[in-house]
Amino acid sequence: MWWTSNRAIVASVHNDARNILNDKEIRGPSWSPDGDLTYFILNNGTVQLHGPRGIIVQGEDIFPFRTSWLPTGEFIYTSSGKIRRRGLETAESSVSEFSAQLSIVKPKYQRVRRDFDSVASRPVLGIGSPALSPDGRNIAFRALSDIWTMTIGDQPRRVCRDGFHKSDPAWSPDGRWLPYSSDRGGKLDIWLRDLRTGEDPQLTHLSDAGLSGSWSQDGRSIAFLDQAGSLYTIEIESGTVQKVYGPLWEPGRPSWGPNGRTIALAAFKPYSASYREGLSEILTVDRMTGNVEYQSPLPHRSLSTRGDDGPVWSPDGTKIAFALASLLWIASVDARGRLTGAPRMINAEVTDAPSCSGDSKTLLYRCNGSLRLLAAEGGKPQIVPLSLHWAMAKPAGRTVLRVGRFWDGRSPDLRENVDVLIDSNKIAGIVSQDGNAYGDAKIVDAPRSIAMPGLMDMHTHRQMQGYSYGDRQGRLWLSLGITTTRSVGSPAYHMVEDRESIDSGARVGPRHFATGEAIDGSRIFYNFRRPVTE
Repeated sequence: MWWTSNRAIVASVHNDARNILNDKEIRGPSWSPDGDLTYFILNNGTVQLHGPRGIIVQGEDIFPFRTSWLPTGEFIYTSSGKIRRRGLETAESSVSEFSAQLSIVKPKYQRVRRDFDSVASRPVLGIGSPALSPDGRNIAFRALSDIWTMTIGDQPRRVCRDGFHKSDPAWSPDGRWLPYSSDRGGKLDIWLRDLRTGEDPQLTHLSDAGLSGSWSQDGRSIAFLDQAGSLYTIEIESGTVQKVYGPLWEPGRPSWGPNGRTIALAAFKPYSASYREGLSEILTVDRMTGNVEYQSPLPHRSLSTRGDDGPVWSPDGTKIAFALASLLWIASVDARGRLTGAPRMINAEVTDAPSCSGDSKTLLYRCNGSLRLLAAEGGKPQIVPLSLHWAMAKPAGRTVLRVGRFWDGRSPDLRENVDVLIDSNKIAGIVSQDGNAYGDAKIVDAPRSIAMPGLMDMHTHRQMQGYSYGDRQGRLWLSLGITTTRSVGSPAYHMVEDRESIDSGARVGPRHFATGEAIDGSRIFYNFRRPVTE
């Protein structure tokens, strides 16, 4: 009693399968007690149940889960919301009636209400991809749709101020250059900011995206990923690009070893061939040979996420840092990144996005919305003060949208010649056009257009590490009439950065509602899911 989508198994048993497969999908093969095989074929939204002599069931809304066989030679399957019973040679099925009562307990908790009216100053919480400078005195990060730098103890400074999407800041070993990803050129590419002169040349010019950049210890190259999860390097002076490995399934940000030969990154490793779930492990890639090696820091345990949570290779090449079980760990490694000792936990608080100073003695990480500094050998963490604020971008005055037709979402009919009255950030009324005077209101005439309530996209994950949408997605959503989006799981800080950027007017997009990372079991698949084992 098994089910699989492996086409080769069915084709080897059923001689006619080769003639019907093409691009169709097979589900739920099942053996009868007499050795007959049944299976489902999915094709263009329809499902058929096949047997040894052809189609048994079609024209029903079939659920393609394997049939269950009875000693009588009949089988049970489900379709159109019913449990059905029939034989291989039977023309009709009988229905087994079933009903059940479930008691639902509605959870009681204080629901958070978003405040879209107050324009008071609010602290920035969406601090993305913080990176400690080589001298340990400065921090770079993304927030409010820009890259920022901050000397520890001073106020943060905005770097670009150009309105485009930006992510993944990384320091050069000498602290002069700050590469980051931006869609300034139309898609995400890596740009190189000279912190002395303010110049901003574009570094990558590939047909694919360039993101998650990381500078080599010798300062000659940057490793980065494309949108498919392939690992590349680019030489700074010559611009020579090398594809090193991949594509990988949603890998994390790369980190260089001490000799410029080995690159480490968080990568997905399936636990078995039976199903997709597996572990987020440390993958090391030899640039010269292409050889790769997976390592699990602890047996059957995953890194926290495949994103900004490491591995981070120390500049002296002797250690890697990473977040596991939402805590900070370090492990000794050799020049190829192989663990030479048991990993050691060095803090006892929630940890995200570790980075390392140039002397390998200090680590920076996020904890519950703030930044922390910690000695690489452990000890008491130091809170890094950060004062950065934003305010809701709330329009002033009144606007009248005058449309030829209007659908209210309830009636089957369209209304003709309608005025939609907008007061600041709220719809104040919907009235017929009859020569009303609206004083100083701004009139937007759209006599050939149809207005309707905004749509909601209820299932998104747009802030996941490695996805290269940039600002395009928010604008595309709006162009399609989607005015609200909801994420059911995304990297928490990047999600908040996106939400604060939109609400503050720094980024164009629908209003965004979201949770943090999804909680999963010990085996995971998506890079933002947090494995829980205890």
